[in-house]
Parts: sequence; C-alpha cells; structure tokens
Amino acid sequence: MAAQADAKRYRTVSPGEIIFREGEPGREMFYVMEGEVVIFREMEGREVIITTLTSGDIFGEMALVSAENRTASAKAQKLTRLLVLDKAAFLRKIQESPEFSLRLIRTFSERLEKVTDELAVLKFVISG
Repeated sequence: MAAQADAKRYRTVSPGEIIFREGEPGREMFYVMEGEVVIFREMEGREVIITTLTSGDIFGEMALVSAENRTASAKAQKLTRLLVLDKAAFLRKIQESPEFSLRLIRTFSERLEKVTDELAVLKFVISG
C-alpha cells in the first residue's frame, strides 16, 4: 500500500512555474484537476505554445509510453492542482481500467487529428 500511495500524489503549481522542460526524462504523467497548463517549445528564443490544457486534461504521458525524453515543456498559466502518476501507477492504471485506456487512445487520436489538420493547412499555405 505504501508504494501505491507514493505512486499517486497531488501537486499544486503556481502561475508561471515550470512543471517539466523539453529534453528531460519523463518519469511522471499529469492530470489537470483544476487550473491551466500550457505545453510549449522554445524556438529561436521564443516560447511557441503548442496547446493549452484545463481541468480533465492529461499530459506528460508520451514520455512514459515512448521511454524518450520530454518533447516539449509544460508550465502553469494559473494556480493549478495536478494529480501526478509515476510510470508504475500509469501502467497499472492501463492494465486495470479499460476506461482509462480508452481515454488515453482518444487523447492520442484527437492530438493526431489536430496535428494532421495543422500540417494540411501549412502545406496548403506553403504550396500557394
């Protein structure tokens, strides 16, 4: 039981506070309980916002699934309360909860659809 309690915890993040940075190893994923988080990349000294997440959204799971370093950074826009799951809790949740697994698949599908749409628009603009 103690290991399970350590595997799932809560974190409150102040506005502007970095949750993780691009390139760091990903050992946890996050569920936004309340507040607002932006996912961004730094390009030529500027923050380019990829997406804004609010209550009910998840993030950080890609690094757990791929075992690669973080592909973007995350920071709180507002006072934010997060549920934090480490890799063991994440894998356990996938095995024990078909609902969680389905939600994860939906999240991946929605993100892929958004990127596909954005690439199509970009290709149209570039090709004139």
